[in-house]
Order: sequence, then C-alpha cells, then structure tokens
Amino acid sequence: MKRAAVSAILILLLLIACTSEAEEPQEVWSQDETFQVDDRTFYGKEGKFAIVKENGNENEPAFPAGPQGRHYSVYFWGESDELIGKNYTLTATHEEADESVTLYERRISGNNFSEVSADASSGAKFGLDKAGLWLMEVTVDGEEFASFIIEAK
Repeated sequence: MKRAAVSAILILLLLIACTSEAEEPQEVWSQDETFQVDDRTFYGKEGKFAIVKENGNENEPAFPAGPQGRHYSVYFWGESDELIGKNYTLTATHEEADESVTLYERRISGNNFSEVSADASSGAKFGLDKAGLWLMEVTVDGEEFASFIIEAK
C-alpha cells in the first residue's frame, strides 16, 4: 500500500513537471513610449523611425480602430544614401492575431518636412481594423529597420 502511494505521488509530480515545461510563457505587450517634436506626438523609435498623424481632429486618437484610416508623415534617421530612393514597407500584427498585414509600401524621399531633423521621409495612409495593441514593423528594401507597438482605439 505504501509503495503504491509513493508511486502515485511520483507519477503525479512527473506529470505536473511535464505540464509546466510544455506551457509557453505569455508575451506581454505594451505600447512603446512616444516622443514630442514641436508639441506633436511621434510614435516609433526616436532617432531611428517615427510616424505622426497628419489629419483628423486633435482630440481623436492617432490610430483609430475601424475602417477610416489616417494620413501620416513618416521619418527615417540613418545614412541618407542608404535610405533615399529605397522602398519601405510598414506591416502590423494585432496582439491577438497570428499573421501580419501590410499597411503601406512606398518610396523614401529626402526630408521634405523642415520641423523634423530626420535624414529622410515619406508618407503613409492606412487604417487598423480593430482596437488593441499592434506591433508595427518597418523594413527598407526587405531589411528589418525598426519595430514598435502602438495602440488603436
């Protein structure tokens, strides 16, 4: 009887250990920090890549959830000759989704916006179909460039 109880306890401990090892840790998402330039809120990685809302009312979210999108100015920092004339792609993955969606693809130009001392710039127009956190990923000619998390409201 004692031997059966000890065996049962050992089997139970083994099952618990296997179950806890099989569970993958949950990734915690949170919106990345923003930064200010001339009283405007920029999203992205300061000194690398930034995006700022260009239209809509001041009290509306920068990234509204739903079918209506926004116009954005996009800024790049780095070597101008490695950016200007290249194509960038902006993709997004919702925190509850398994696949990314391409939001925008466009050519990068010189910095046309004097208020931001970026090395290159472009534009974008896109919308996010549902509320929540989104991982934004930027590639330049297929190479990873920057990533950050925003919140659509």
